[in-house]
Amino acid sequence: MKKSTYLIISGILSFGFLQNNLLPALSNDILLLAMFVWSLCGLVYYREHGPLNKFKNRKWAFLILGLFFLSSLTPVFRYDQSLISTWIAMRTNILIIYLLTLLKIAPSEKDIFKSFRVLGILALLMSIFVFIYPEWFADMERIEKLISQQEEGNTDIAVIWPGAICAIFYFYILIQRVIESSDVKDIALCTVFMAYIFLMQNRSTLICAVPFYIYALFKGKTRFKWVVVAAIIIVGSTYISEISQNLIQETQEQLGNRDYNRWQAIYFFLMEQDNNLYTILFGNGVPAHGSPYLSYILQAQNDRMAYISDLGLLGSYFYYGIVMMAIIYRFIFTAIFNRRMPKYLKYYAIWILLVPTIHEFGLGRSRGIILFMTLFYLVIYYQNNRKGQWTYR
Repeated sequence: MKKSTYLIISGILSFGFLQNNLLPALSNDILLLAMFVWSLCGLVYYREHGPLNKFKNRKWAFLILGLFFLSSLTPVFRYDQSLISTWIAMRTNILIIYLLTLLKIAPSEKDIFKSFRVLGILALLMSIFVFIYPEWFADMERIEKLISQQEEGNTDIAVIWPGAICAIFYFYILIQRVIESSDVKDIALCTVFMAYIFLMQNRSTLICAVPFYIYALFKGKTRFKWVVVAAIIIVGSTYISEISQNLIQETQEQLGNRDYNRWQAIYFFLMEQDNNLYTILFGNGVPAHGSPYLSYILQAQNDRMAYISDLGLLGSYFYYGIVMMAIIYRFIFTAIFNRRMPKYLKYYAIWILLVPTIHEFGLGRSRGIILFMTLFYLVIYYQNNRKGQWTYR
């Protein structure tokens, strides 16, 4: 099996492509188990050991697993939550082994790009199906809620965006292609993915995607870039203006509201907790089903709309502590400041740094773990790339 094929299947299992009404049996736990088994299969199937499969690189996976264990002790002593129940609640974190798989099979830059190109295009195609056949992907209550919001002036067009992470990641790869090549196909494809991101209307994604896209247009070598800019202005100016105004108005209303759920999440999880040195270093751990700890968290959700998922990496700090965050940000800062890192990885890491609230790690969903393990692998890959530059065209 080609390594790019292995990566594509990994992405399909991890990034929400299979979560729909047509396959209701594929629950999150089934997909988690499938991805865990798939990671193990990669360790067994690829018999050769890649050049990155050294202890100095594998140690990061073992260190993270060790920190997960230390964080799991807090609920035992603070809430009398059983250790086994805590580990069950943390079950998605076992996918850290995906980093070990990547280090062993050592996919090349070309393998990574090919896989995300396929996954990105698949995300585009699936968004069309979601728009035409929303009942395939969401229940009627969610569809009716979207229709009601649209009637009130909301510009959202889809109930779900399967595989959006892959489309965004490939967008940043295309940004580098636009800057460094003179191929009009690159700028055209990059524009298609920029349109996709704009139609998603996620402010946290747009805040970096739009500036980098504009920068790439001005830095690009192709002489057709002004034709593309003119076409965007002529064709999409009205709709772009409408969406932009809607997003600006919504942002202003939320930022000025103390009861906005994200503010409440920040207050509750980051400012109101009774921390000690251990919880600061290793976190509060993950609540388990039926425990007083979970009741405490659910009360905050019900009474104050304080959801840890609204905090992204800041929520990861609450669960796993500052030592875990130091490891995560070690890789983020390396991606940004190390000279060997390619532009696309720098830009993606800058997005994580500037908008941490939508990048989750260890908050209960597989995609966050798999994405960060891919990011960690790429940082390790380029650190060991003596050429200090990307090679795939």
